[in-house]
Amino acid sequence: MPDTLHIGDQPFPIGPIKLWFQYFLDDGPPHAWLDIHSNADDDRLGGVAINCLDIGDVPSLEGIVGKTFRFDGHDEAAGAELSESVFWMPGSKTLEIESLQLRFGLPAGNALPIEISAVCTDHRGRRGISVNIVGAATVEAK
Repeated sequence: MPDTLHIGDQPFPIGPIKLWFQYFLDDGPPHAWLDIHSNADDDRLGGVAINCLDIGDVPSLEGIVGKTFRFDGHDEAAGAELSESVFWMPGSKTLEIESLQLRFGLPAGNALPIEISAVCTDHRGRRGISVNIVGAATVEAK
């Protein structure tokens, strides 16, 4: 099944999703970061760029399998840089993330099933826009 992006009830094509996982032992308490990006080279595609999402003390990628992580704009102090993360519609109109939920399935080879649900604000200030992605992320080394 191809990756799908829904903004409200409207489906959009999305480029391949990639996930980077990094675990830090030497930068304060042990913690892991996720970056989740889709290809942004084709204006006909929607996409996602989630940057530097701190998921706590999860020492390996296996630790996120079967888990759900939730963040909102108030989590900035805890390392969830939602203000640095966006979704976009084809044609590059961005949606800023107000709240975010990530759910990870069981890996199949190098593909990690992922469901992303978010509530966003558009460039006109409209709030409460529902965004959902269902797909599989290719896990990349950082």
